[in-house]
Formats: sequence, structure tokens, C-alpha cells
Amino acid sequence: MSFTLEFFKQKNCQIHLDDVVTFFHNEPYFFVKPLDDDLLQFVYQNPKTNVLFSITYNERNDLNVDIPEDPEWEYCYTTFNLSYIRPTYYAEESLKIVTKFIRHFNLAIYNPQEEPFIVKEYSYEELLASYVQNNKIITTEFNKKFQVLTIDKTKVDYFYNYTTKKDDIDVEEDIALPDISFIKDKDNNVYTIFPWPNMIKTIMPITDYVLIERTYKGILFFKKTVVRIVPFIEVLDTFRDYLDECLGEVPYYIFDTINETTKALYYELSQNNFDDYDVIGTDDFVDFEL
Repeated sequence: MSFTLEFFKQKNCQIHLDDVVTFFHNEPYFFVKPLDDDLLQFVYQNPKTNVLFSITYNERNDLNVDIPEDPEWEYCYTTFNLSYIRPTYYAEESLKIVTKFIRHFNLAIYNPQEEPFIVKEYSYEELLASYVQNNKIITTEFNKKFQVLTIDKTKVDYFYNYTTKKDDIDVEEDIALPDISFIKDKDNNVYTIFPWPNMIKTIMPITDYVLIERTYKGILFFKKTVVRIVPFIEVLDTFRDYLDECLGEVPYYIFDTINETTKALYYELSQNNFDDYDVIGTDDFVDFEL
């Protein structure tokens, strides 16, 4: 189940396939996947945000009777596909690239999800609204047979903004920049979490939980490491006097005070069993209510 767009060029315009290949070679996170002499797939995969989609050039699509004819525009055998049952930012990131692509080559789009079934020049906002509407319809139907996990959109938006901007945060080299991950409990509630092992100096993004890793002395000089999760609000209350709050487009905290007092506070944090949760991917939930 995917959101599909077909691309059209003006009939009096020549677009060379080599120029299309060059365009995607110059865009980050794309790789070109030749499948045959007349079949190319341009695959986008962002390892930071996990957004994945493809744009396929396939001359064999000339046989597709569902492609409309238009007096001004000519089908150029190129199709965009983005899976449904995804958080909204998948479409936001993908369709910004699609918009750049169509503006670069002066293309129009046939959107088979929308009526009337015509070829037109879509704006980014129109494409995004179309995906969001159809994503909700498809997900709602799918959820009737198989439960779809959900999480509040504000948490997903924070994850996305933090993830895409954290490398630009100006901090000392010994301060960690942790990733935000997603977990679910046995009742299929979804939460955000970041790791804080052994009380290292770190940026603290705003999440639901913090994954902490404490080392204890064991028998015969062996050490024992215990992994637990702690509510973020508990960490914030416990270490409030030792955190620097950074406000801005992506608010966060900085912890860089390591002494006997903060070490004692770290080991006094609550002991919630991480085994009661499962780590999930960003393609395992949606960010709207069902």
C-alpha cells in the first residue's frame, strides 16, 4: 500500500535520462539501482530519519492504460512511491524532494489518489495534504484487522527536529549527542527514549524516558551492569540544579557536572525494568489518533 505519483513533461520539452540520473546523484541519501536497460530505480534512504521512498523510471509503463492523456503534457515513465502507515514527517521530507525535482525539470503530476483524474502542477502543500488524508484512510482500514501503534504528533515532530539538527549543536567534544529512539510497552503504548549510560556528560533531549546503565561491584572483583529506564521528568527533577536549559527551535538540556553528589543521585534513580519494553522503528507507528 503506497502513495503514488506519476510525472509528466511538457510535450515540446526534451529531458535526457542522463540529466535525471545526475540530479539524483547530486541529492543526498539517493542511490541509483539499475534493474534493466529501460528500468531504473532511484532509492532514497535517510539513515538519520529512516525515511525511505523510491522514484522509478520504467519505459514499460507506456503500456499502462491508467495513465491519462493530456494535450499539453506527456508521460515520462517516472513514478514516485511512498508507503502508507507512516508518521507524517515521512511525507514532509519526501515531498520536499519531489517538489524540487518537478521544479527542476518543469514537470506536472498525475495524482491517482485525487479526483478529478487530471495532470496538473501541484504545490508541495497540495501533495502533502493528499498524502496525509489518504494515509489516515488507509491506516484506519488496516487498523480494523491489525492494530496500528500510535503516538502523539508533537513527540514525533520533536524527534524529527532534534534528529535533523543535533549535529549542528555547538557543545564541547566530550559531551554526547544521543539519538532518540522509540519503545512500546506490553499495552502497545509508544514512548520516546534516549540513552544515558554511566552518567556521562550529555545533551538531554526531551523524551518520555531515559535509558540508564549503572555498574555495580560484584563478587571477586567482577562488575555487574544493570540497565533500567527512568521517566524523564524524574531525571529532570533530580538533576535540575545540575542542568543547563537550552531554549530555541529544539529545546534540550545539558548535563556536564560529574562529582560525588551527582553520582550518588544517578544511582538513586528509580529501577524500572527495561525488559518490559520493546524497541520499535519509526515505520512501526503513526502520529495521529485512530
